[in-house]
Amino acid sequence: MTDTLGSLFVRTRLAVSLLVLVFAPGCVPTPEPVGDIDTAKPDERLIGTWTLSSDTLVFDRSPVKGHPKGVLRMRQWDSGKGAAKDTPDWWVFTAEVGEHAYSNWLVEADKKGVTPELGTEGAYEKWTKKPTKGYIVSLLTFGRDTFALEGGDLMPFEALMTKEKFEKRGDFHALPAGWLTKYLEKNGPDALFPGKYVVKFTRAKAK
Repeated sequence: MTDTLGSLFVRTRLAVSLLVLVFAPGCVPTPEPVGDIDTAKPDERLIGTWTLSSDTLVFDRSPVKGHPKGVLRMRQWDSGKGAAKDTPDWWVFTAEVGEHAYSNWLVEADKKGVTPELGTEGAYEKWTKKPTKGYIVSLLTFGRDTFALEGGDLMPFEALMTKEKFEKRGDFHALPAGWLTKYLEKNGPDALFPGKYVVKFTRAKAK
């Protein structure tokens, strides 16, 4: 993973386990998502309040005009106070490919950190036109009142990119639109998501 993307959680207080296991070094950074952000539907399974270690995280539909309807917002929550003020919003959408589900975290590989600031009208449209925009893909599985995010293994991903002769442009390889979706549809997730980097979220109990 590049130094830029390696600073993924510089501006958040999210649990260390999420940082280490899912996003660095376990990640699949790509300029093209798995699935189609413009046609994706909100994943109702994610919406709600979850706990990860000592952190509380809330997923809801994006309230921002102009966002694709399938984009969800994730915020860290301070109990009794609302959204944590010193953490950025995260943006994600999901896609089903074959028998598996994937989460696509919207990122921006620039010097300010990789969480794009998409909380105002028009910001998403500007992000889509930036050469530094991209996604980090995770394998997503659901249990009873739980879900797990599995970060990909960067080494086999880089090996695959080399085999396919995809040129590296900045932080991302120049993947054709839809290529990663077709690859996962044909080959499944095992080669890129071998189970090394997994974190589990638990749905918060109503008080």
